[in-house]
Amino acid sequence: MSDANATIRVEGRRQLLLPTALDACDGFEPVRSDASMHCDDSGPIDGPWTGLDVGSLLAAADGAPDATHVLLTCRDGYRVCLPVADALSAVLAYRQDGERLGPEGIRVVGPAIGSGRSAQGIARIETATLESGADPTDLERLSPEEPLETA
Repeated sequence: MSDANATIRVEGRRQLLLPTALDACDGFEPVRSDASMHCDDSGPIDGPWTGLDVGSLLAAADGAPDATHVLLTCRDGYRVCLPVADALSAVLAYRQDGERLGPEGIRVVGPAIGSGRSAQGIARIETATLESGADPTDLERLSPEEPLETA
């Protein structure tokens, strides 16, 4: 899939289909995050990051009001499950230190999201409502499998 055709789906009662050139998304103001992460294999990953507010995206898609978690699915099939409060304080970053990130680099970053949870190459964002005592890691896929069809 070429960069020009790559999209990010935000699922809810309505589906948002965003181009990966996120700075061209009408109706959403860019926000900045100074969150930094540390990866064991590559060291620190610093911003500043520019992106779209995840809470605003979920609200526009009319995500479940009783959601407890947010699922982030990447182009390579990797999936993480974040507590909704952590996701709502995050941005869907499309620029790092002013440089545009391509579809494989777009990631969710925020103050409560560690480097292992800051999935990159985001293809889909959706809410989940887990029952009390349910293990959110049951929804994860931490080793890539087959790439997702995102068109």
